Amino acid sequence: MNQFEPIYHPESRPLSLWLAPNSKPARADLARECRVRGLGVERDPSHAASAIREHIAASQGVVLYLDSLKVSVDQPLGVAILYLQEHPETPWWLVCDGVEIAEVREAANFQYLPFAQLQQSWQLDHHSPVQIAQALLKLVFQRFMRQNDPSWLSLLATTHTAAPAKGAHIALDWSDWTQDYAIDNAAWPVIQQALIDVKNVIVGQAIERLLILPQVHLTAALLIGATFNTRVSGLEQLWVANDFNKALTWWNCNAQGTAHGLKTQISMLNQGQAVSMEWAITQPVAKVVQPIERYIERQLQQLKQRNLYAKADQQRFDIESSLQASALAHFFRSELLAQDSPLVHLFAAMPAALAVCFGRQLNACPPLQCYELKGHTDYEPSWIIRV
Repeated sequence: MNQFEPIYHPESRPLSLWLAPNSKPARADLARECRVRGLGVERDPSHAASAIREHIAASQGVVLYLDSLKVSVDQPLGVAILYLQEHPETPWWLVCDGVEIAEVREAANFQYLPFAQLQQSWQLDHHSPVQIAQALLKLVFQRFMRQNDPSWLSLLATTHTAAPAKGAHIALDWSDWTQDYAIDNAAWPVIQQALIDVKNVIVGQAIERLLILPQVHLTAALLIGATFNTRVSGLEQLWVANDFNKALTWWNCNAQGTAHGLKTQISMLNQGQAVSMEWAITQPVAKVVQPIERYIERQLQQLKQRNLYAKADQQRFDIESSLQASALAHFFRSELLAQDSPLVHLFAAMPAALAVCFGRQLNACPPLQCYELKGHTDYEPSWIIRV
């Protein structure tokens, strides 16, 4: 295989941590903040000793969440402590909620813990779950890279369902905010910050080759592309996986295509200053424009211009290569820069992989108001992307 072609290992297990179960809301917040940053934490951790030990053995380490100095050997926390005693090489971290770190070191129940492998500790009244998750991501990823140093780093993102147990090195799990396919708009600032944190650790470790597998809503795919845009330093190769009919096709985001194959239809409305960009890729025009026109009539009456991008025959457009995806992305950028508008409204029926390619082109462009299709019939605004 050519060194510049993607090397994907579908058997790769994503980064994960075993986080001690606890009913405290802060523990749930910490678990969610870890998941959105690619540190897998079980939503419903098993209380069976054998399952706990297996999970710890397969993870990058243990996070002991303590709100009491009392512990019994048959509790999950007790099982984890015994595991750490038996496997002192296992890295672990300590989060204290209502107890002092110094008390833990002195308590009889914890005296045999291998404190030499304690990587870092936090007091919840001094650090938020977000800050702890950010620190954990950096520490765990640095350790992973020292031990593995993969030639290609694979990054999976999911919004529709929970991240699978294998298939990438990092699995960004954003499904906590999704129900019946619809994603809560409160998710977008969280996702944006998580992506920035992940980008920072990837750039900090001088990763040169990145694979992105987007199983996400289009707004999330655009955010992924905008975060890992063409100005991010160090990334020499970036490929994105287009998942169609359960088969992955890899697109080189650095390809330089010119023949995109779309026609533009412009409708002048002369109301207000904003414009819309409407892309009919995965669906024929007749199906795409109905919910758009319904939304514009009800909610977006101040539009200066509508721009529709579709095949000449207005049917579904199948993207066949990296060059074609690249040509579409560059065409998107040129069209976006040509809009004399303070805000561009984006409506799209397209593959998530293409949305990643589009997002990478958003440098120095007008703000982009994104939309998500709710229930296959109605659009609602999701997030404004500014790069």
